[in-house]
Amino acid sequence: MSTKGSNYLLKIINLINNVIKTLIGLSLGFMFVILFLEIISRYFLMFQIMWSEEIARYLFIWIVFLGSAYAFKENLHLYIDIFINKIPLPYRNYINIVHYILILIFLILLVYYGIEYSKIFWYDPISTVRFIHLGWIYSIMPLSGVLMILNIVIHLKKMFRKDVTKNRGREK
Repeated sequence: MSTKGSNYLLKIINLINNVIKTLIGLSLGFMFVILFLEIISRYFLMFQIMWSEEIARYLFIWIVFLGSAYAFKENLHLYIDIFINKIPLPYRNYINIVHYILILIFLILLVYYGIEYSKIFWYDPISTVRFIHLGWIYSIMPLSGVLMILNIVIHLKKMFRKDVTKNRGREK
């Protein structure tokens, strides 16, 4: 029963990660179009689109946070392993578990303070586009934090499963 529920949860998280990947691509394309139009209008049409730089900046922030969440799924974050490689193989898994637990602690703080910042600035509009609120921009912190936590939990589950499988093999 737990395996079916676990597989169902894994499918949902994979679907969410695919949506994230699509959102990153669409946001990057939209940011490119906005900045391209700004360049054309500024240098050839001699007027400036007031909101373009600010919207592009906030899109970039969302792209970075969503990309970071997706990078946890693919295990693409930078990792300095020069010292880890010197540790005997059976102990590396334990160090990786501690590493992920420390990241989880940071992400829990990111989610908590992201929610607090989002609540504080929820109704404050950004300077050039009055209908977009700063709270919406800050909401990427808790959202991406939760997504990163989900992806790390999946990695930890796989690591524990490998460790349990190894120990069962030794007992036989």
